[in-house]
Amino acid sequence: MSTSVKDYVGINSRFEREDGTRMAHEDIYTKVVEGVGLETCIAYIPASQAEIKTALKNNTNLNTIPLSAWDRVHPSFKRQLVAIGINTVSQSDTVCTLKQAARMWAEADDQNS
Repeated sequence: MSTSVKDYVGINSRFEREDGTRMAHEDIYTKVVEGVGLETCIAYIPASQAEIKTALKNNTNLNTIPLSAWDRVHPSFKRQLVAIGINTVSQSDTVCTLKQAARMWAEADDQNS
């Protein structure tokens, strides 16, 4: 049986839960990051924590870090999603998961400072 990110987090194609409420993009990928583990995700982020923090000042979508850098980690990071039961994995799934992990990493460091 195929399990997508949407299946994993319990939403339909319109990003709605069974009760009809919408799940935000950030919440979807936060749940995936939590499933994989933030520390595991950090190992695949193609930028340093300092670079992430600088990038977030200019663009919360981290678009100042080249997409090709995020794309390059897809083949190896995909295995982490498969390990938690997501076996239908697109390149955008890995990029969105890792970008959310990067935001969480930056926030966690800010909260510890």
